[in-house]
Amino acid sequence: MSITKDKGSSGHLAALEPPAFAVSKIKRTHSLWRYLWPFQSLKQFLVFCALSLFIFLGCTLLARLWPDVVPLQSGSGAFILGLLIWGPCMTLPARMTIITRGTARQFIPRLEQLLQEDDYTISALTTNKDRIYFRFKWPSYLAWLHSPEQDLELSRICENDIELHGPARALYSLEMSLRWELEK
Repeated sequence: MSITKDKGSSGHLAALEPPAFAVSKIKRTHSLWRYLWPFQSLKQFLVFCALSLFIFLGCTLLARLWPDVVPLQSGSGAFILGLLIWGPCMTLPARMTIITRGTARQFIPRLEQLLQEDDYTISALTTNKDRIYFRFKWPSYLAWLHSPEQDLELSRICENDIELHGPARALYSLEMSLRWELEK
């Protein structure tokens, strides 16, 4: 089925094909209080504290060495701290639904490819093609930072619907890639 659209006063009608898929908005699946404590593990909290201390000491050192060149005020420190807090907030769990025009199974390989471009690999937990688990590929020196909450789950919930559960950061990246595909 194609949709026709008027092309101005010339009277010619052009056929427009509906898109191959539609992407829902990303919905957070965590409680509101998680914004007050966005850390998913003690490990993540300790890394946050270490980075905050390192940045604070670095800014203090730069301000003492070059007070005229580096105008570091409390505003820039608050900005850096805000970025550090936003990072853990982007790892909080979220959900996204993709509705395909064809069968969902035909669209899953494209999603696998996009997730692999975002450094996700198929996990050993995957047992069938209707529910696929992805794990973020950390560099070897950062592998200790991994937590299971950062894994992504792709599941086919019906003939035309695919649902993804995982960290909001990964879902926003995937959503952006899919929307770019729609605009091509």
